[in-house]
Amino acid sequence: MSLDDLTGMMPPHEGAGAAIDWEAAERAYGVAFPSDYRAFMARFGAGTIENYLTVLAPEMSEDGLAEGPMVFITDDARGTWEDEPGPLDVPAERLLAWGCDDTGDLLCWLTQGDVPEAWPVVIYNRGDDAWRVVDCGLVEFLRRILRAEFDELPLSGTTLWGENAARFLTQAEEARIKAAGQDPWAD
Repeated sequence: MSLDDLTGMMPPHEGAGAAIDWEAAERAYGVAFPSDYRAFMARFGAGTIENYLTVLAPEMSEDGLAEGPMVFITDDARGTWEDEPGPLDVPAERLLAWGCDDTGDLLCWLTQGDVPEAWPVVIYNRGDDAWRVVDCGLVEFLRRILRAEFDELPLSGTTLWGENAARFLTQAEEARIKAAGQDPWAD
């Protein structure tokens, strides 16, 4: 799966994309990030798809410590894993969140092994109160959601399911549109 396929279904707006210091992110989060995620961040940046699913970016303090939504959602996912263990016998510390959605689902990587590209996506489906493991990376996961290519919908909500033409807005673009007095998600 290429990022170009996803881009064809969800073109980034002008000014999208984020320059992230990946070496600093590695130090702060203690892991190297998957190459498809780094490419996604370069092309799209952190933001929201169809006012439903938010893709998070690693943030670091001036002291080089991990901070921001990725940390908070990761903490939530790990706590949930401890309360409602997933289908794999792995410690909660192996989860690293990359997203969440408006139905309260948590989207993570299972950071097992030294090859980030081999990390599966792990979803906590809050509607079913169950964890699901999907053997693909972030970009492939998003593409398959937009094309409805999973045997069953792994998310609680249907907003993106089969949405072959989705809209993505960075946090900055969404804020800019709101500041202009408009609804960024109006059709």
